[in-house]
Amino acid sequence: MNIGEIILSAIEWAVVPLVLAGILIYGLFGIPEESAPSRVRTAAQAGKWAGLIIFVIYVISLRSRTLTFSFRAPNYDFMFWPTALAALAGLMVSGVFDFLRSTRFIGFLVLTIVSATAISLYSYLFIRTVRNDLVFMLLGLVLGILLYEIIFPEGLPDSWARALSGFRASAERERIHSEPAIREDRKAHAHE
Repeated sequence: MNIGEIILSAIEWAVVPLVLAGILIYGLFGIPEESAPSRVRTAAQAGKWAGLIIFVIYVISLRSRTLTFSFRAPNYDFMFWPTALAALAGLMVSGVFDFLRSTRFIGFLVLTIVSATAISLYSYLFIRTVRNDLVFMLLGLVLGILLYEIIFPEGLPDSWARALSGFRASAERERIHSEPAIREDRKAHAHE
């Protein structure tokens, strides 16, 4: 076994499963933040359980197939378009996550994260024919997530968030910031 095969084996049997497991663990235990409102935490919990139920349905649906764990590596053929599309999806999912993290719609995103990563991890380990596709899509997805963090380290700019939220956030901020000015204006008119 040469050094290239050792590195490939380490990537294939340590890095890829650990990335998938890390995303799954984050989906199960890292979302939502502790400071999130109770309705957001409830929606996220429901999303976690729904994602696990979808995973169980997937595993049960494969019961008739003979699935065996295999250390035999597939021939990895680089797939540009699935990798690029997955990177774009990672970039977009990160933006959606930033936008939805404080709403109860986070439950749908958590459902997607938990079910997709659990199914991907299971399929990667037990369905050898999908490994090539999964590796490049996973790498593209993580690349997109990291690109989002490079481009928007503080999250979406306020101008984008306002545009995406139908200007609800803008109206709320304007109301909060204008209340002191309105009070001052009322005081000035009261003294006249």
